[in-house]
Amino acid sequence: MHHTSFDFIPVPYIQIDEKWNILACSKQAYSLFPPKEHFLDIVHVDDNEKAQQLLVINPSNLPSKADIRLRCLDQSFNVFTCRMSWSDGIGHLVCTETRTSLQDLEQEVKVTKQLLTAKQALLRANETLLKSHRTLMNELKWQRKHLYKE
Repeated sequence: MHHTSFDFIPVPYIQIDEKWNILACSKQAYSLFPPKEHFLDIVHVDDNEKAQQLLVINPSNLPSKADIRLRCLDQSFNVFTCRMSWSDGIGHLVCTETRTSLQDLEQEVKVTKQLLTAKQALLRANETLLKSHRTLMNELKWQRKHLYKE
């Protein structure tokens, strides 16, 4: 990605050619994504097909939109809503980060698993406690019954 006169654009903007080579980008895009020559180089492999569908030149010239995981400077993949339009063979792509990144989802799943594991451990401990309580109560009943007889 190259610095250009698009630096003033306050959103992550990427300009591409018909072969999806990056021609220019805004300062915001440059601050988010690693420098690459081709747009698909920052797309997560599992979202490659979705990105290619987004980037196809639309004969109606209507903007297209897709949520795509893009590689960020820290090498993580975050989900971006990408809006694409074409004009005279030049693609104009605006990518805004969604609230949830892949890492956030992975962290949420990890925490949920930990909570479930802790809940299961508490249930097992509760069952053991109840079993011990029943055993103790039965022992006390037996002792009362036999001690009072004698």
